[in-house]
Amino acid sequence: MKKGIIFFLFLVMLFSVLPVSWAHPGRTDANGGHTCRTNCEKWGLRYGEYHYHNGGSSTPKSTSTPQTNKQTDPSPQQPAKPAPVIVPIIAVDKATVYIQPVQHEDYVIGQLDYGVIAQDQGSIEGWVTYHFVDGRIGYIPKTVMTTYEAITPKTITIQVEKAYVFSTPSTTGNANGSLAKQATVQALGKNGDWFYISATNAEGQTIKGFVSSTVAW
Repeated sequence: MKKGIIFFLFLVMLFSVLPVSWAHPGRTDANGGHTCRTNCEKWGLRYGEYHYHNGGSSTPKSTSTPQTNKQTDPSPQQPAKPAPVIVPIIAVDKATVYIQPVQHEDYVIGQLDYGVIAQDQGSIEGWVTYHFVDGRIGYIPKTVMTTYEAITPKTITIQVEKAYVFSTPSTTGNANGSLAKQATVQALGKNGDWFYISATNAEGQTIKGFVSSTVAW
């Protein structure tokens, strides 16, 4: 009788420490649990409730990594590069100005020297509309014009024995004069590989025109 009581107490202790879910029948899934479908009240569960048999939580653990919205600072805006300033000038010794856009001696109203800036203020094809300081308006054929891009004035030095200064940025243009080696000149603009300069030669004469960057820098 005493042995029977001891065995009974042993069984009570054994079932009290075992998880209820272990006694529940049915196969478990890869997470160690399953959904109750039969005699759920008997095991203290609701019908359709998912539970574990390994003592874990009744809600499957999430393995996903929380998403974070990574914000990147916008790249700083680079200041826009200013558009180049193109300067149109008279490219011949004397440029004839006409009262009408027609090259005829009866229409001549004046002349302009080399290097005078003649900004086009009209829209007649092949002609520049020029405004005199006295209010007159004339026309200059674009064939006697050239241009350069304005730069911050800088001093350059002649590097050859004799550097010719041309009326246009080309060796095919007329030579306005020459400068000796080591002469320093003021560069006011550029056109390709040519500097537009204004300088005084050894005789004290002012020379304007284009000198190649291969002979002066």
